Amino acid sequence: MKYAVDINLKKNSITGWASTDANENIDNCMVSIFRNDNLLHTCALIMQRDDVLKAGLHPDGKCGFVFSNENINLICGSIYKVQFKDSNGKIILSKQVFYGEVKEFIDQFNTFELPRDDFSIMNDGPEELFRSGNDFLAFKKLLIRLRRGKRAHGWRGAFSGHDYPCIHRDWIFFREFVESNIDILLLNMRPRYLCSIVDVFADYAEVGERMAALAISNILMHERFSQTLKCVYDFSEKYEKILDRQLHYWGGMATNRLDLDDAFDVFMTRNIECLEYFPLMKKFFGKFMKEMLIEDSSILNVNLKNSKFFSEAANFYRNSI
Repeated sequence: MKYAVDINLKKNSITGWASTDANENIDNCMVSIFRNDNLLHTCALIMQRDDVLKAGLHPDGKCGFVFSNENINLICGSIYKVQFKDSNGKIILSKQVFYGEVKEFIDQFNTFELPRDDFSIMNDGPEELFRSGNDFLAFKKLLIRLRRGKRAHGWRGAFSGHDYPCIHRDWIFFREFVESNIDILLLNMRPRYLCSIVDVFADYAEVGERMAALAISNILMHERFSQTLKCVYDFSEKYEKILDRQLHYWGGMATNRLDLDDAFDVFMTRNIECLEYFPLMKKFFGKFMKEMLIEDSSILNVNLKNSKFFSEAANFYRNSI
């Protein structure tokens, strides 16, 4: 199946087309648009697309569709799902698209904050949050609600959250939103807030997925503790680096041997193997690892830059996560 889904902000529309190879058949194919799994509109693929015809991608060009403010209320800053179904109602393809200039709304997400003692956004249900604003701002409010619902009042030795009536609905809505829009979130959000999403899974998910999220959270917390050394020490690079042996530190443990050591392979392989059971968490793990592999100041990358062996391993894992 060949297709395209395009955003046209000037014409306030989401447009597209679909075509098939000779051995496929999507006659009477219907296309629908959803927001947060709510069906907004359905139409047939019958609009004339001369550009598709000219490109030789459809025999007569009657393969297009348009969703605009004439048939739905497109909200700038929202994520929509465009879904193609065959004549039997079978889903052929689903595509998530962001309607708007994504940077504008990501900036709004990044800067929106509330005082820690402000619980004014915790009264309405999650559906009302998303009806009243764009998706990224509503998602930030939902994230704040769930974090405060877990640990607004206590943290030393035991969490104590701010109880509110729709906390369970918030978690169900949050998980479904993340799973539905994971590719858009991973592509556009800063690691800081992706970490916050993982932490919500560690707080609210079923036990197995909580443990998977905890494993990813622990990696990021270890990076934070390691980077905090900069607050205490001024580092200078060794003139003669120690590459061919391990140095011991507390508890009988030892550093990596940078010229040849299986530690990085063990770490990556074990995580990939265990996270196969939780594919959503595996996507977060892959995103964070790829960031660490290219970020000069990450603790992992300090190892890679000083070890040809680790660097070669990283090239392997970069393509498998």
